[in-house]
Amino acid sequence: MQPRRQILLPRLRIVYTNAKSAGQIYVPAVNWGLFVAIVLAVALFKTSSALAAAYGIAVCTDMLITTILTFFVIRYAWRYPLALCVAATAFFVCIDGLFWASNLLKLPKGGWFPLLLGAGMFVLMTTWRDGRALLSQAQQRTSADLREYLAQLYGGIKAARLQNAVQQLDARINKLALMPAFADSPLSRDLDRQYQHLQEQHARYHKYQPIADINIVEGVAVFLVATPDIVPLALTQNLKHNKVLHHFQVFVCVKTHDVPWIGLAKRSEVVYLGNNCWQVLLNYGFKNDIDVPAVLRHVTAFNFNLTEQPVSYFLSQIVVKSPAPKKQASSQTGAAHPLVHMARWRKKLFGYMQRNAGNAVEYFKLPSNQVVELGVKVDI
Repeated sequence: MQPRRQILLPRLRIVYTNAKSAGQIYVPAVNWGLFVAIVLAVALFKTSSALAAAYGIAVCTDMLITTILTFFVIRYAWRYPLALCVAATAFFVCIDGLFWASNLLKLPKGGWFPLLLGAGMFVLMTTWRDGRALLSQAQQRTSADLREYLAQLYGGIKAARLQNAVQQLDARINKLALMPAFADSPLSRDLDRQYQHLQEQHARYHKYQPIADINIVEGVAVFLVATPDIVPLALTQNLKHNKVLHHFQVFVCVKTHDVPWIGLAKRSEVVYLGNNCWQVLLNYGFKNDIDVPAVLRHVTAFNFNLTEQPVSYFLSQIVVKSPAPKKQASSQTGAAHPLVHMARWRKKLFGYMQRNAGNAVEYFKLPSNQVVELGVKVDI
């Protein structure tokens, strides 16, 4: 579905009815929307003659828009000369424009209805597109590179453990040093060697900030992410609130391609990130049934058996906030300005659309009793 893939609509359930063509689809939400619109039109206009004005301006508007889009196709897709593109479409634009202008007289008699529907869909699509762009900018400002973050995280955990081991061994040596027979004993030399070895290991992790309050538990944590190389918000929120890190970490990104089928041999691309962490890109055709747990069970690149480990699936539940605009103290503050600007009412509309988007648990076929959704507020 083109609007969905161009990020003009939220996640929708799409049923592909043809195994060879990606354009033949059934979208239940759209069909129900058409049903409501048709019932509303029948209730408003009551007769087919009263509906003629709305129909006429709808057809003429469609013809005019199609002709204008034809210019962009032959100019930028087919790359014909500009003069030829203008000559090929200008005549038809004038004809369609005259028809459209004459139909504007029908606006008070019902011509407003299709224009209102079109304007509503345009507002919804552009709001979702601009809202996703603002949300992506906000996440990129606060998110770190995944590899660097994991290196700092595991380096800090190891540094804290080594620091604790050095302190414990140092306290033991100081306690035993009070005994006269300890100075030249084999135990003293053995503890000195252990202490020196720990000091050398600790020196290698000296650049990392020690992280002592993170508990590593058994099991596999699977994080569903939209962008492969950015730290998922669910991971940072889990560490912030629960202070827990699973023994195995899998970061999964799902991508749908414009081919009907992709076999299991090409379904997954796995990259090892170190420290028992993997990055997995799952490729699906538009006719493939998306089932993330089933595909992960067939991945052979892991050094563990997924079916023998307790698995938790983590989702980032983003709550969009639209705070009141603040006055800029100075233009030289160095703050990055957003590339997309939205009115506050559109930001609130995007927040409502975000909250009511399709359920990711059902979309990816995740077992609901193994899913952990962690919410985080993001200002756009």
